[in-house]
Amino acid sequence: MLVHAVHGIGRASAIQSVHAFNPVRRLFGDLCCLGIAFLAMPPPVIGVILIVALVVLTWRDGYIDPPESSGAEAATDALVLAPFIAVALTILYIGGFRGLGNLGFATGLCLDTTMISGWRFVFRMKKQPQLVPESSAAARV
Repeated sequence: MLVHAVHGIGRASAIQSVHAFNPVRRLFGDLCCLGIAFLAMPPPVIGVILIVALVVLTWRDGYIDPPESSGAEAATDALVLAPFIAVALTILYIGGFRGLGNLGFATGLCLDTTMISGWRFVFRMKKQPQLVPESSAAARV
């Protein structure tokens, strides 16, 4: 019984990932934000970061489909991605790749978190918020 439930969760997550992947522009924007944030890194490192981000964000989109249009949800997406990028770059460093700069990594991770959360928040807005004018004392008279 438990095996069927685990298999069902995996299948549901995969189906929802494909369903959430429909807006390719959002994922393209995510990858552009990552490319800009980690521009100081060597090209192989940027490639690893983009691959990790593609997998993690697609999985995350499938897990939360349909997404909420809130700033907290957009920030959570970026905060879920950050540890995976950190682990991938740590594995590269331990594996002997010495082209990683500490400043470039820290700056890129901060920029990445900010840019991804901002991009996802704006992209998920279904409609622009309407400003309600405050009633003035002259309008009440």
